Amino acid sequence: MTPTADWTLDDDELHIVERSSVTATNELVSAVEEQAWEQLKLPRPMRRAGDEHWTINAGQHVGVARLPVRAGHVALAVAPKLQSDIFFLFDYAYGLADRNAITNLRLRADLASIRSDPTACLLAWFIAELDAFSRRFLRRDYRLQRHVIEGGMRERLLLESYVAGFIATGTPQNVPCEFPDLSLDTAPNQALRATARLALDRCGLLRLPEARSELARRARRVLARFAGVRDTPLHKRTFPTLRRGWPPRRYLPILNRAEAFASGLYADRDIGQHAHQAFMWDMDRLYQEALRGIIAGWGTGRLRSGRPTATICDPHGNRLGQATRVDPDYVLDTPRGTLLLDAKQKDTTATSINDPEVSLPGVDRLKVSRGDVYQLVAYRHHHAYADATVGIVFPIGLEAGQPLPAAHFVDGFEVPVFLLFLDVGANAATNLPTFYDRLDTLCPTTASSLAA
Repeated sequence: MTPTADWTLDDDELHIVERSSVTATNELVSAVEEQAWEQLKLPRPMRRAGDEHWTINAGQHVGVARLPVRAGHVALAVAPKLQSDIFFLFDYAYGLADRNAITNLRLRADLASIRSDPTACLLAWFIAELDAFSRRFLRRDYRLQRHVIEGGMRERLLLESYVAGFIATGTPQNVPCEFPDLSLDTAPNQALRATARLALDRCGLLRLPEARSELARRARRVLARFAGVRDTPLHKRTFPTLRRGWPPRRYLPILNRAEAFASGLYADRDIGQHAHQAFMWDMDRLYQEALRGIIAGWGTGRLRSGRPTATICDPHGNRLGQATRVDPDYVLDTPRGTLLLDAKQKDTTATSINDPEVSLPGVDRLKVSRGDVYQLVAYRHHHAYADATVGIVFPIGLEAGQPLPAAHFVDGFEVPVFLLFLDVGANAATNLPTFYDRLDTLCPTTASSLAA
């Protein structure tokens, strides 16, 4: 008997988990245009000879979308494979001083329900940030305005326009002028208004009615504060151009978060191209950036920005081609020496049957990729990382009361490769000090000696 497909054309909603696979009927796959899969960050369906159903694989992008099926749409939800505290990850990824600011704003929709929907969490997080900023720091700036003033003049007369457009037509009482004026309609405010409108558009994709209505209401309230700002489209150069223009200091954090929300780090890189059809972001990148923020808050080590290179040479030592960066995810200078860490969100469910498996709370199974271990061992053999301590950091989702597992290690090399675990679940903040203790175990001296 042929097993039933997971997805059929009659389904109202389609569900899949990050880095998992489902089967779909031929009727459903035939009803979807091929480019739609790529637009929604899903590989094209595959079917082997003899299979009745198609196989659809999900990558690292999670979120919600409307999958175009013939003349209509079907709701599609890609869930993270770990039960993660999305607020916690966003806060550390994008530099908030206070964790879970959304909680302090007393969102009236059921917070527990919102937490169960990662997309609602992301929207709630950004809308709350923009709401708090627009209440306190939204500012006017001087802009050159051009207006026709009847019976008077202000600042600079636009003489050429006055002669050709008004004196020549018998209306000398109308005087075109150019003058500086305080206005909300500045380039940074235009970018924030456009991002707020993008957030409002994406609220319509949420599956939870209470979250959809409440977050849309809050987004409209934020938009109302930008009433004097023109609607302008976002494009890929919007935020880089703003940074080159030296925006006000208080605007830099919110502009960075708006850029991340709209384009760069976890949302679709083609801003607005499918604004009403999909809201997907990269969980690998989100975890990597969150871990960077967490490590930056560790008092014992300092993140190093520069990276050494390696080059292919001929038998005479002449360099061939361009040098390549030797680039661990995080390089930290500590009192004890150098610490190299790699974030491995993508490998918590590694697929190779030959990789060793670790049994831990907070993750169904965790396979340690041999390739990741070999990579760190290779990093350590670069002269810039001699005598470094190396480790891999895996995310896990612990339940209440479960302690953070102690560090494991891979033996057999010149030095051990440590395996550390970071709780990203509902109790992530509670277990964060223990994670810092694990790092201190690798570098057991105080931060004061580093400053000395």
